[in-house]
Amino acid sequence: MEEKRCLLCNKPYDYKYKMFGRGCLDNIYGILDFHKPPKFVWNKEAYLCTKIAWKNHKYFLTKKKKYDLAQKYIAFNYLEKMNLEALNDVKTRLTNDINNITTFSKSRTELISFTLNDIYKLYNYYQKFEKIIKDFQNIDWEKIDKETAKKLIKSISFIFDITKKSNPISYAVFFSMQYIFWQVVVVGGILCKMKQLIQKYGEGKNEFIVDDSAPAEDISITFDSKDLLFALHNATVFVKAQKNEDDIWEMEVQIKDTYDFTDFKNLKEYADNKDGILEDILSTTLNNLAVVSSEYGVIKIYDLEIKFRTKEGKY
Repeated sequence: MEEKRCLLCNKPYDYKYKMFGRGCLDNIYGILDFHKPPKFVWNKEAYLCTKIAWKNHKYFLTKKKKYDLAQKYIAFNYLEKMNLEALNDVKTRLTNDINNITTFSKSRTELISFTLNDIYKLYNYYQKFEKIIKDFQNIDWEKIDKETAKKLIKSISFIFDITKKSNPISYAVFFSMQYIFWQVVVVGGILCKMKQLIQKYGEGKNEFIVDDSAPAEDISITFDSKDLLFALHNATVFVKAQKNEDDIWEMEVQIKDTYDFTDFKNLKEYADNKDGILEDILSTTLNNLAVVSSEYGVIKIYDLEIKFRTKEGKY
């Protein structure tokens, strides 16, 4: 007898269901926000497929079409849970496939160019990423200790897996996660820079401007080791700041930078700098992650403009 494997997790199972093991079937009910069937329902998988068909206003489908529809609908909902703009085209194609399944349509069993297991693994990657990125967003970039920084960077390094680049749907998810990561890292460092500028130019004032007339060291982004912002190179910052009626600085910020990561760095490059070796390790790690992001097309040459409000009103 041929071994059955769950279409979602790919683990073997010997239960009566055609597509899923019992644990995954329970998870799918949760993902779809469906109530579990009454205890007297013998085949909860068939029951799920019927509910999905009715949810999509499709009646009198053959069993094969119901199962095909269920796979596509479940795949769509896992993609929807990730809520990534890069997946919109894939979701549109799935929606069209779902709409094309009718009583009189030809039966189809393929899931475009990917499987439910592919999508499930990407969903789990994204769930893990979401938890870690929240830690990054809560970092005090001026006070973080080096060991914590190393662990955080290592914990998120899985999103820089270059092997995922060859599969279109994997590429879309990993591209999106890298993009979000660099936003958090870059913006975290920029906020530290803004504090420095407010301290220098905002003392006793209600507004200030930092532009080409300011000293080079003030418009050049060269963060110290505490900032862990090794992602920006040869960058300049221009700021227009004004206090509002609540004594809060409202700042228009423009960052101009050239991202030019091309080579992986080797720690031997820093062997002579023994005092700062740990900072250099962190710098090298981020640089190498940026190389991968360049391969993905996440990091390109571009001008970045950010507008935000800061509550550094006491400076």
